Amino acid sequence: MAKARRKKKIKLHDLASEPGTEAMEDFLSTEPESYKLDSLAQDICRQGRMDLLELYIAYPHHSLFGLMAGLGQAAWHNQIDIIRRILATDYDPLEDLKLNNQHFRSALEQAAIQGNDECLQLLLNAGSDPNYAPDDSEYKSCDITGQDGKTPLLQAIRSGKCSTVQLLVEAGAEVNRKTQAHRRPLAVAEDLQHDDIVAYLKEQGAEHIQPSELDLEQAASRGFAERVDELLQENPPDEYDSRMLARTASREGHLDVLKLLFKYEATDEARNIALEYVQLYDHYNLVEPLLALGAPVDPPGSTTGQTPLWLAVTHERYDVAKRYLKLGADPNRAQQVDGNTALITASRSDNAEIVRMLLEAGANPHTKNEYGDTALSEAQKYGTPEIVALLEAAGATVRTPQQIKAAVKRRMKKFAHPSWRPKPGKSHSSDPTALGWDWFGGWPMLLPTDTWPQCSSCRNSLSFAVQLKLENLPNPHPLCGEGLVQFFFCTECVDDVMLRCLNASDEWLVHGQSKAPDDVETFRMQRIAGWYKKTLDFPYNEPDNKAIVEAKSALAPEEENLLWKMNLSGDKLGGYPCWIQHNEYPHCSDCSERMELLLQIDSHDNLRYTWGDNGAAWIFQCVEHRERLAFVWQCS
Repeated sequence: MAKARRKKKIKLHDLASEPGTEAMEDFLSTEPESYKLDSLAQDICRQGRMDLLELYIAYPHHSLFGLMAGLGQAAWHNQIDIIRRILATDYDPLEDLKLNNQHFRSALEQAAIQGNDECLQLLLNAGSDPNYAPDDSEYKSCDITGQDGKTPLLQAIRSGKCSTVQLLVEAGAEVNRKTQAHRRPLAVAEDLQHDDIVAYLKEQGAEHIQPSELDLEQAASRGFAERVDELLQENPPDEYDSRMLARTASREGHLDVLKLLFKYEATDEARNIALEYVQLYDHYNLVEPLLALGAPVDPPGSTTGQTPLWLAVTHERYDVAKRYLKLGADPNRAQQVDGNTALITASRSDNAEIVRMLLEAGANPHTKNEYGDTALSEAQKYGTPEIVALLEAAGATVRTPQQIKAAVKRRMKKFAHPSWRPKPGKSHSSDPTALGWDWFGGWPMLLPTDTWPQCSSCRNSLSFAVQLKLENLPNPHPLCGEGLVQFFFCTECVDDVMLRCLNASDEWLVHGQSKAPDDVETFRMQRIAGWYKKTLDFPYNEPDNKAIVEAKSALAPEEENLLWKMNLSGDKLGGYPCWIQHNEYPHCSDCSERMELLLQIDSHDNLRYTWGDNGAAWIFQCVEHRERLAFVWQCS
């Protein structure tokens, strides 16, 4: 009998790099989910793998979205043959492949950015719109040529390749189409000093925008003060117009427009916005002119939650901060987002002079932000000895971390649960159980009748993660008892797992390596030699427990901040889950009671696996029904 071909375990993003088509054929035989097909199509087109593209197109469940996205990758990487093949499919380029999709960067735009003329011509012939623009009007760059937008013509101008610009214009691209920054393509080409493109556009009738073509907001954005004045004379600004003009002109740094705003008696809110926004967008040269126009140095309200003084200190513009203090700015006004005052922020710097000035102006050295930090505590962590001495001379005191921790332990002690860290042991032995029954990774102990578990979704073999013998758990863990808990999971689908509790006996368990399939992904074995001394673990995210919620609400900000750290991360037995997101306890299917935490498995601790972004996983067990196990994982 011919021996079955051994299937090599290949990562999804490595498939397009594998020589030949066997790995691709194996992958498609698992009937993968559409999102994996989307990703695969892009990898294939990026690398120009025509052999794999043929297999992909022939696969009856291939992803149309994947082909559409792959077309963009091919255009970016100048894969001419790939583009021809995709356009030659039975799909309609406009309806099915969505050459003019309004929500993503189009293949035509990709080709224009790279100046790939042959790609560009193929796409234009297939019906790509030379005036396509993505549905995205947000400014992405402080450079006005970036603010102008992302039409194929603008991208071709940025590429600096005149032949690409010519192709688009000849196909119907509008040379006088207004950009998102209220200009025309000619201005973009002039800014970028592409003289050949400038000359060509002028030959095609390209012109500059005229102020009379712009409305109030557009004229303010461009700094056309005369046009703004003309429109304001026709219709004096209401509250909405005042706020809009303040934001727009301050963001772009147009002082002449701001002068008009004050001339037409801007509202207090607009004056506040003007001073804040020139600082937010680093136009500090406009601060003094705005103060001369009457902008309030200490506004009664703030649309961004930030005062001019706090912004100046945050941006380390101490010259401006000193000016504000001389004009009577209140040094105790806190930033609304997290409660930082100018003094707290300044204490993290190395500038003792501004700290001294803030204290002399009446800044309160005892003020706390919402995390419980004070100027002194921040100076001790990030500042200088001179700043620490200034604050202490002003009467500032701060509890030590040890004192804060002692207070938290005292207040939350009745809620603490015992937990244990795993003690690493030797990783290798000829006898699997000679050094105990507990380990991460490696191979499990299996029943003689066991077959290796498979993922119900992708049909890959599940990977073995951890094995614990309940008799070995340290007292007073609530799940001490009898049995061997084992955990397998799919590294591709993650949520597809196998959890079980066996009545362990070394007489009828066998080493799992003898039963392992060739394609199983394994982890380095890390034996557990025992458990370190019991550590108290404290609750942080337990909204269902009213007593814990009330005790937590009574903590000072710095105490609650420390409590979060006292809810232990890392691998641990027992205690409270260190939830990454929300509280997500499972319940027993037999008694409906909430399960208890058996084991927390953190990313890259003893098991070399990452649970998503900064994630962790948990195994839970019912105290009454030991065979009932549950698995939960979360990431940020």
